[in-house]
Amino acid sequence: MQQLYESLVQSIEAIIWEVDAQTLEATFVSKQVERVLGYSKDEWMKAPNFWLNHIHPDDRERVFNAKMQLAATGNSGHFDYRMFAKDGRTIWLRDIVSMREHDSMRLRGVKVDITDRKRSEEQLEATTEQLRALSARLSSAMEEERIRVAREIHDELGSELTSLKWGLASLDRLVRQLGSEPDFDPLLAKIESLSAMADIAIGGVKRISAELRPSILDESGLSEAIEWQAEQFQTRTGIECEYSLQGPELNQEQSTAVFRITQEALTNILRHAQATRVAIKTWQEGGEFVLAIRDNGRGISDEQKSGHRSLGLLGMRERARLVGGTVDVSGIEGEGTTVTVRAPLQAG
Repeated sequence: MQQLYESLVQSIEAIIWEVDAQTLEATFVSKQVERVLGYSKDEWMKAPNFWLNHIHPDDRERVFNAKMQLAATGNSGHFDYRMFAKDGRTIWLRDIVSMREHDSMRLRGVKVDITDRKRSEEQLEATTEQLRALSARLSSAMEEERIRVAREIHDELGSELTSLKWGLASLDRLVRQLGSEPDFDPLLAKIESLSAMADIAIGGVKRISAELRPSILDESGLSEAIEWQAEQFQTRTGIECEYSLQGPELNQEQSTAVFRITQEALTNILRHAQATRVAIKTWQEGGEFVLAIRDNGRGISDEQKSGHRSLGLLGMRERARLVGGTVDVSGIEGEGTTVTVRAPLQAG
């Protein structure tokens, strides 16, 4: 039986180990230590504190304390750390620790090589950070482009349409000065019609320009911009939109992010919530700016929050993350949904 047990231990693709619970000195290690780390069993067993001395210095204290804690409590546990292999490589190990109830003098466990997994995680994390940096640059570039286009539409197209409106008004006065000939009536009606069309076009230019980048956000700040957006939303949709804006002002980047999140949240309410009332509130809580948007609609489910149609929520969370903030979405079926945005206040 002992031979079978030893054969099983040596065949496992992991390092089986045992240590004294008081000193953490090795009392047994399987031959897999040579395959995983390159050290012989004799090297591991005979040198004092061999295991501890070959742990990466940044991990050493944490791992030693964790293992001593398990020895003191008799609990099982696991932790990840780095060790230096004999050839100088850094190997990531997951150490799974246990203590037998009838033997409080020994800790036993298994060390599993997770280096490939850790490298994959690090590569994924690096790629994710690169994508987030790209997302931040794209978001900034898009906002700058919105500002440029909004200004061009407002200044150039708006100016030209206003000039057209004035020209039509001048033409109307000129025709009327020529007298009240019946033949002029169709011309005056046409001028009036064109003037009304110009008014509509001017209104459209103002609306599109404001939707691209409301000037009030840059001129008056976030609170006034949210107030303007709430009033526009109520006028356009008929959904009652009340607000209480007590929060402090944020920097330009944060203000833009919070305003865009507000726009997205209101759009989601219009599309999905079936709400009749929306409440927007801002305040300061500790060192954070907080925005809450609550509706009385049908409520969002967990599936909707994480489903393939939740790209709007993902976009909101990413916008907040780029300025150091967070977005939380909670809902109760039949009682509505609340979107809560938190952003750190800048020191000074």
